[in-house]
Amino acid sequence: MHRSNTSALGKVFYEAGYNMGDTLMPPSKANPRGYFEDVDIINFEERLIEKICGTQFRFWYIDKDVKLDLSVLSEEDYTEAKDLILSKVGHSDHFIWKSPRSALLLNFWRKLFPELGVIILYRHYDLVANSLVRRGDMWKFSKLRYLQKRKALNIWYKYNLELLRYYASNKETCLLFKSPNVFLEEHWQHDLNAFLNQRLAGSFKKLTLKDNFDPNLLKLNIPNKGIIGRLVHRKFESLYNELNKLKGI
Repeated sequence: MHRSNTSALGKVFYEAGYNMGDTLMPPSKANPRGYFEDVDIINFEERLIEKICGTQFRFWYIDKDVKLDLSVLSEEDYTEAKDLILSKVGHSDHFIWKSPRSALLLNFWRKLFPELGVIILYRHYDLVANSLVRRGDMWKFSKLRYLQKRKALNIWYKYNLELLRYYASNKETCLLFKSPNVFLEEHWQHDLNAFLNQRLAGSFKKLTLKDNFDPNLLKLNIPNKGIIGRLVHRKFESLYNELNKLKGI
């Protein structure tokens, strides 16, 4: 999901020298250190998402009630997708792309590339929703902060539900991390490097997470919730706990 510290992890991959594309999105006020997302892939995925939603939508704001129908995609869509990724691979023996939008398209990408390996970051729903509201993403839906956060929470729910379903069916080719813990706990860094080494062999480059991120950029404290707050957010808390269980937390 967006605002789940994926750019912080993308930066670590990029600085380690991994091939992450040739048209990376430039930094912005929202992400001053960069997004590490290939613009060509972003644009392509947004066109696909618009198709599989069967309705008009704005950017990546897909919430819990939107159905994703991959059956509407054409052979041309699959051919274009394969050509795009292979063009990014080029003469390299690996290609790693970072795109929160891929959370909605993992079954599509896996159909094209059965060997696809996926690293999933999930982050507490309150921290993600608050970050989206602070960044100003939710203004287009409402001027009321309460309604902005509700929309942000629904987006978090949809993305993470899709990620949970994919992970449950593809554990052997996935790695699931809780953020920001992955940057702080040594054993998770070991798991990440072991996963990469297994999949990339000769092109493996070791990642050092703890020394390559700014802790001041990561919000760590989850807001305390009273009884009413827990009831209101019961659905989100339940999904978050399911992800924790999958990770053994």
